[in-house]
Amino acid sequence: MIGFRAIAVNKTKISKPIDTIITELFYQLVRTGVEYERNTGRINLPKQITYIKDAEEGESALRLTQIEQLLVDNFKIHYDGELKLNAFFSLDSKMNRFIQIADLFTGAINRKLNHLRNNPDSMNSKDEFANYVYELFNIEERTYETQQLSEIDGSESSDLATLYIFD
Repeated sequence: MIGFRAIAVNKTKISKPIDTIITELFYQLVRTGVEYERNTGRINLPKQITYIKDAEEGESALRLTQIEQLLVDNFKIHYDGELKLNAFFSLDSKMNRFIQIADLFTGAINRKLNHLRNNPDSMNSKDEFANYVYELFNIEERTYETQQLSEIDGSESSDLATLYIFD
């Protein structure tokens, strides 16, 4: 079973530095996935998680350590020690087909949110691909106010793909 979750945030409506927000979003993504799986009864706690993220150009060891520590700390706080981070690492998408699929998923979302909505009359092959991915994955969009960033609960109805939009 594979499911896709993505979070989009309107940068113009946040007061924290973007790097801080992005770091926090790594936890929100895993939390929504865990909550969805718990709500559907597919997993029960206690559990251990291996978290693999796409490597980013210029990514520092300090940033990776900050993300890992945020995950560990929040798992302790929100799951009373019943959810533990088994491993966390950054991997180049060239090394893993699942990360390549995730790149296509996020690329399609980026295209839909940042190009197609602003330029609906200028369709090209990238836009057609983005529309195809949206239809194929049946992406469910859930919109929230930006200040609700930590309140999403993983109660979406889509078993395959959910996009949380904070605007």
